[in-house]
Amino acid sequence: MEDIYEKRNEREVLLEFIQTYRDHPALWKVKSKAYYNKIARSKGISALQDILKELEPYCTRDDVIKKINCLRGSFRREYRKIENSKKCATSPSDVYMSSLWYFEEMLFVLDQDVPRESCANLDDINNLNTEIAEADGTEDATPCTSQQVKRRRKTLPKFRHILHTVPRKLDESVPKDESGIDLFGSYVARRIHSMDQRTAIITRKLINDVLFEAEMGSLNSSSRLISTPQETAPLPIPSNTSIMEKWSSTCQLQRL
Repeated sequence: MEDIYEKRNEREVLLEFIQTYRDHPALWKVKSKAYYNKIARSKGISALQDILKELEPYCTRDDVIKKINCLRGSFRREYRKIENSKKCATSPSDVYMSSLWYFEEMLFVLDQDVPRESCANLDDINNLNTEIAEADGTEDATPCTSQQVKRRRKTLPKFRHILHTVPRKLDESVPKDESGIDLFGSYVARRIHSMDQRTAIITRKLINDVLFEAEMGSLNSSSRLISTPQETAPLPIPSNTSIMEKWSSTCQLQRL
């Protein structure tokens, strides 16, 4: 007998998955008390697993974690594109617009993924938070066997290793010798953004000219930007003036 209920498409299922994930702050809100509630985390994973089974009937709790990381990773990439486009945009129309259909649905994790503007890649940190939530969430009210305790003790060094390596990765992701250049570039972009359209166009043109000369090796410490005055047409000389008078008049104009 055929099922009389029409199956939902993938987008509808994922939308419910995201909304259910949002309704369980124990899985993502690291500064809340619920995040440290093992029972609440376990219930949240189970609720998401039930929804994901509509797309993947044999999915496990690990599959739920992978799906969460996939959604959050795509959201983070789109958000960085928007923030990077703002740095060089001269008008609101220049800012990148995300085409990710669930981008706005994932905004609730924004302060969890990017706590400050200069934050580097937080993929490892976010994945670690989710993995810890899953590891803790598998505990229930039943007593643990000695074998389960041994397995948990073996996983602790792995998490400690990640906690030590993630800060080092964050430091290495930003080259020390380029930080000053990046700051100056942001300063120039802000100044151009505050100009009127005509002045901004001229400024960008001059900057491009300087960069061209720099690449050609024409710049040195004495290089200066000189404004060339517009040329003016010479004054007309009467036709009945002699050749000597014409030459004398021209010399006087040049001396002036």
